[in-house]
Amino acid sequence: MEYTSGFAPYIIGLIEQKRALGYKYGTESDTLRRFDMFCMERYPHEAALSREIMLDWATKRPGGHPGTLQGRITPVKELAKYMIRLGYEAFVFPKGMMPRVPRYMPHIYSNEELRRVFEQTDQCRYCSEVPQRHHIMPVFFRLLYGCGLRLTKARLLKVMDVGLKV
Repeated sequence: MEYTSGFAPYIIGLIEQKRALGYKYGTESDTLRRFDMFCMERYPHEAALSREIMLDWATKRPGGHPGTLQGRITPVKELAKYMIRLGYEAFVFPKGMMPRVPRYMPHIYSNEELRRVFEQTDQCRYCSEVPQRHHIMPVFFRLLYGCGLRLTKARLLKVMDVGLKV
């Protein structure tokens, strides 16, 4: 992945460090790539991670969820901490400065609700734009239910992640 802003060497260093420690750091590196492009567009000559840049990056998008905002801020906050550890000046959001993510309250589905969910997914029909959808959706929803997977984890599953040999 190519980074071009004044923060490029620090972003690359942070990602290398996280991966060396055993973290996948995939979605975070995507967020840092977007931050890099944001900095190139708005702060092309900056190499100091200032309060102004961080607050601009942390501006909640219209209709955005606080969890999405938190996911966008956290990797950049890690970047700031990394820069500080290297001896550079960087702004880190103080605890409590950013809005709290509302606590998720799970819904326990009744047998009737589950029956209706699976009935609907089983009615998924062939569509030329997404030719395998009618096969995937019933299995996907049963995988979520049967294995208790989080939506993001299930969505990102690859064939190589599943041990098919018995």
